[in-house]
Amino acid sequence: MKKRLLSRAAALLTASLLALQLAGCGASSGGSAENATAATTASYDQAAVEESGVMEIAAEAPTADSAAKVNYDTGGTLTDTLNQTTMPEDLDLKLIWRASVSMETLEFDESVQQITDLVSEMGGFVESSSSSGGSDASGNYSSKYAYLTIRVPSDKLTGFMGSLNDCGTITSQNLSSENISLEYADTEARKEALQTEYDRLIELMAQAEDVDAVIAIEARLSEVRLQLDSLSSQLRTYDNLVDYSTVNIDLYEVRNISGAAATTLTERIRNGFSNTLFNIQVFFEDLLVFVIVNIPVFVILAVVIVAVVLIVRKVRKRKRQRNQPNPPAAPSPDESSKE
Repeated sequence: MKKRLLSRAAALLTASLLALQLAGCGASSGGSAENATAATTASYDQAAVEESGVMEIAAEAPTADSAAKVNYDTGGTLTDTLNQTTMPEDLDLKLIWRASVSMETLEFDESVQQITDLVSEMGGFVESSSSSGGSDASGNYSSKYAYLTIRVPSDKLTGFMGSLNDCGTITSQNLSSENISLEYADTEARKEALQTEYDRLIELMAQAEDVDAVIAIEARLSEVRLQLDSLSSQLRTYDNLVDYSTVNIDLYEVRNISGAAATTLTERIRNGFSNTLFNIQVFFEDLLVFVIVNIPVFVILAVVIVAVVLIVRKVRKRKRQRNQPNPPAAPSPDESSKE
C-alpha cells in the first residue's frame, strides 16, 4: 500500500514538473497539468488580443522623430507641449512612458524650487538629482546646472509637461513609450502556472507518507517558492514603471535666454547683432569682476614694480657718477704769486 502511494506521489510530482515546463514554453499539455495549461493558454490568448490592438494604434504612438518636431515662438519657448497618445479604453495595455526635457532659466534656484513643488503637487517624487556650478572659494562664478530624474503618475504626465513652461524656458523635449504588454502577460502566466504547481505540491505533502517523497516534495516547494517570489517582484517592478512615468530634466542657468530660431535674413541679422552686444556686455562685466577681485594682487605687483624701478635708478645713478672724470685741481695762492 505504501509503495502504491509513493508511486502515485512520484507520478503526480513528475506531471506537475512537466506542466511547469510546458507552461513556460507556451505549449499545451495533458494529464495532471490541465489546470496549469489552461491558465497559460488563457493568458497567451489575452496577450495576443492586446498585441493586435497595439498593431492597430501603432501609427498614433509618439516616436523620437515626431517628438523632435516642435515649434518655437519669438520668445524661444516651446509652444506645442508633447502629450501622451490617447488610447482606447478597452485596451489593457502596459505602457512605460519616458520623457526628457532641456530647460534654461535666469533664476536657477527659483526654478528648481518650482519644479520640486510641481512634482509634489502632481503626486510624484524626485528619484535622483545632481547639481554643479556657482561661486568657488576664489570668487570665480560658473553657470549652475542641475539634472533631475522625476517620477510622476502616468495619468498626470501630460499636465506635468505642460506646467514645466512656468518653471523656465523649454529648449527641447522628447516623449516616448514602451509597450510591455506581452512581457507582462507572459510573466503572469508563468506565475499562475507556478502557483498551481505550488498548491498541488502542498496537497501531495499532506498525503505523502514516505520520507523520501516528503524530502523530494519539500525541495521542489522551495524552488517553486523562490521562483514565485522572483516573478512577483518582477511584476511589481513592471507596475511601478507603468504607474509612474520617468522624466529627466536638464536645467541650465543662463544670462540670456536663447532666441527664436532664425529663418529669414532679417531675423538672422537681428539675432546675431543682439548676441554680439550681449557678448560684449558679458566681456566687460567679467573684466570688471576680474579687476576688482584681483586688486590685492595688483597692489602687491605695483609695490614690487615701484621698488624695482627705484633700485634700478639708484644703481644707474651711481654708475654715472663713477664714470664721470674728476675736475682738475685749482692752483694754490703761493704758486700764483710766484708766477
